[in-house]
Amino acid sequence: MQQTGDYDTAAELYQQSLQIFEDLGNRAGMATSYGQLANLARVKGDSATAEKYYLQGMNIAEEIGDIVSMSIQMFNLALLYESQERFGEAVPLLEKSVAIAEHVGKTFLVSAV
Repeated sequence: MQQTGDYDTAAELYQQSLQIFEDLGNRAGMATSYGQLANLARVKGDSATAEKYYLQGMNIAEEIGDIVSMSIQMFNLALLYESQERFGEAVPLLEKSVAIAEHVGKTFLVSAV
């Protein structure tokens, strides 16, 4: 839905998936859902909501030890900060995200920087 521009439907479906993952206690799914909601908010120009969701997803990923998800959330948050010219916050996140990606062999993320 997000790719077709139907943001309202996408947001509703992402919220539903988040609720399902919460009900199941699936924290990895919750982290992913927060990341999707953040991406959607960023596309819609709602930077404050995007930041909130990226942080929630990143914190959950860190708590459960999902360093790949944490790295992706960091990377996306850094891109948001960069778009706001918050370079002092973006650069450390990018550096940490790339270090994690290199450590686990996720070259797709490293090459995106």
